[in-house]
Amino acid sequence: MTRCSRNMRRTVSVILLMVLMMGSASKATEYLELQRAKCARDFWEFAKHCQTYDAKAKVVAPFPTDLRVWKYLDKVVSSLVPGQTTQIVKHRQLLMTWLLGGVFPNWQVFRALLYGEVWDGCATSRRIEDVTETFRRFKYVYDNLPSWLKVGPKPKEDRKTAMDFGSGIGFRVFPATEEIGRNWTFSYVFMDEAAHTRYARAMWDSMAATLGDESISVVCDTRNGRFNWFGEQWFKPKEELNWNKVELHYYDHPDRDEEWHKREALKYPDPRVFMREHGDSWDVFAGKPVFETFNPARQASGIESWGVSFKPSKDVVIYRGWDFGYHYPYCCWAWIDQWDRLCILRELVGKDINTDKFAAKVIDISEALFPGCVFRDFCDPAGNQVRPVDRISTKEFVPAAKSDVEILAAVGKEKGHPINAKFVYGQIDPGIKAMRVKMALRDDNMYGMLVDGNQCPVLVGALSGGYRYPEEEMPGENPEKDGYWDHSVDGLRMIVVNLYGKPTGPKLPEPKLQIVGELPSGAQARRNAQTGPNVVMGMVA
Repeated sequence: MTRCSRNMRRTVSVILLMVLMMGSASKATEYLELQRAKCARDFWEFAKHCQTYDAKAKVVAPFPTDLRVWKYLDKVVSSLVPGQTTQIVKHRQLLMTWLLGGVFPNWQVFRALLYGEVWDGCATSRRIEDVTETFRRFKYVYDNLPSWLKVGPKPKEDRKTAMDFGSGIGFRVFPATEEIGRNWTFSYVFMDEAAHTRYARAMWDSMAATLGDESISVVCDTRNGRFNWFGEQWFKPKEELNWNKVELHYYDHPDRDEEWHKREALKYPDPRVFMREHGDSWDVFAGKPVFETFNPARQASGIESWGVSFKPSKDVVIYRGWDFGYHYPYCCWAWIDQWDRLCILRELVGKDINTDKFAAKVIDISEALFPGCVFRDFCDPAGNQVRPVDRISTKEFVPAAKSDVEILAAVGKEKGHPINAKFVYGQIDPGIKAMRVKMALRDDNMYGMLVDGNQCPVLVGALSGGYRYPEEEMPGENPEKDGYWDHSVDGLRMIVVNLYGKPTGPKLPEPKLQIVGELPSGAQARRNAQTGPNVVMGMVA
């Protein structure tokens, strides 16, 4: 065979090989395009290519996608519908940050880049450390995707808080502030730690206004009491709040059972923290209770165990403590017994009601339960201010012509039940200290304050821990203003400050005690205070 023939055959072989390689490349390209389309249509196909990293254990693991085992993850993903908000109440360690802050937004970015759409997502939490961790997970998922799933240009990273992919596509994180998100329009919002974030209500209000008709939003956390913004949304009925609501438990995780739960509990020095993060009770809160010494078992039993029998008459003085507000106004009725114990007999909690209508209800209850009694009224000094009516809440225009104190007087005059509310200017802390002194166990083995737990469940809940300091308490900081528990304590505080504090205004005349029936003394009186005889007492102004 000549050299020319051999060169010809070699050339033909190379050409044939190139043709075969071009065909294979074409098929490979076609295959990858089909795989990309498959991943774009189905989140779980995309998730098969995602990895997670446990920084503490230094373990890399694929994101779980076997839905026969990880059913709860599919439950969450199925709830993420364009144009709707999903609220997730969960236990800890269920991969929610990896799912909602890492894999899901990466899937959304991939789809936007593939189809040339605009997509801007964000995640927020209460602390900068939390949002930094969320961003780390988002970036880790992206960095470890196979190259064929990175269809856009290399993203620009901004100070470990944002990734910009160009063409209106990006993901960023924000720590909690009241003004968060006001200058953005988001396609996706993941609001983590929503039950523990102080500005949750204001944050949601500012972000919700930026969401489009096709935006997806998620609010997520463990339980932290029902009377913060997160808890309020969970308990709203469907007709009032059309959110998707998902509840997750530790046992939804395939590797968690009762034994795991017991072992996990041993890691927490404070059982309240464990119940908040791994329990199902809405009555456990973050933050130190303001009244740690309050003893519900001995101070919040029914009046029948107090050793006295209350009998209303014209010789009895009833003290009413008011705290105003549209959403949860509050009033409590108190009486002083023969041992100088402040006894709270009744409470009324309003719900989305104006002061005039609430006052009318208080008057009706007062005349029904305490006929003929003399009433003394105390309120917050803010009740003397003339303020605009919350038109959004009341859905009507009412001119701000009167203060709450003036409204009480006007309603009382109209119903023939005079109300002359007194108030004392001062800070919150002295009032709290006066309450602690009054409710403490005295030298005679009696508590200075008793609450009828059957008639005052909200006040008992507040004194038992609902009224608390912020979880990250700063020196000198006031208790949490949650808009619910604080109203009941403020109402009682007005009574305590005016009766036992050091008022700066005119002082009411001290009522005289009038005992009806036998008044025991000494050790017998102390025993009767807990188990006691049928002693009736009254007070004469």
